[in-house]
Amino acid sequence: MMGLKQIFALLWVVTCALQGCFSINSIEHVAAQQKLRAAWQANQHAIWQIEGAQLPVGGPMVVEVWQVGRQYRWEILESSAIQLVGETLIFNGHEAWRYNRFEATPAQFKTTSSTLMPITAVFALVTTYLIQPPIAATDQTTWLLRNESETITLIFADETQLIMELATGLPKSIKLVRGGKTMMLKARQMDLLARPMKGLFAPCCP
Repeated sequence: MMGLKQIFALLWVVTCALQGCFSINSIEHVAAQQKLRAAWQANQHAIWQIEGAQLPVGGPMVVEVWQVGRQYRWEILESSAIQLVGETLIFNGHEAWRYNRFEATPAQFKTTSSTLMPITAVFALVTTYLIQPPIAATDQTTWLLRNESETITLIFADETQLIMELATGLPKSIKLVRGGKTMMLKARQMDLLARPMKGLFAPCCP
């Protein structure tokens, strides 16, 4: 028969499997920020759901993102502002194009501006706090069944907190708590983009 220690150990394993177990530790904040910056800048294909006060329209917005180095392609998939759905911005590292991919004959045009609001503002805000020096950082590793995720929190002098959850080294969610307001990015999909298709960062394709 199992003793009390074995029974409690088994209960701990079952609880972790069903609800998840975690530990929170203070970590070196410069290295933590570098890790989050590398994850944010990794070559990736993602679908982000964005919620929070940074959005000038009500309700969440969903954007599909492809990025390789300085090149990126953004397509707005969902928005309560109907005119934004289908808006596409492509930047090949030197030139930018913007059009709406749902138009019957999309008017493609080159522009000197590589911005697509409010997506540009949201992503720029995250990038700002991945460059600005934090004063402290914590790390939380969670185990749920066979899955493991890591959540790193950067704490800044103005009391802003940037909280990024990582899975397989890529961002799974990002929360920015700033001035009493919260902005949230949730990855509906997140994959490494090792081999982008030809023409992905040109206005003709796909």
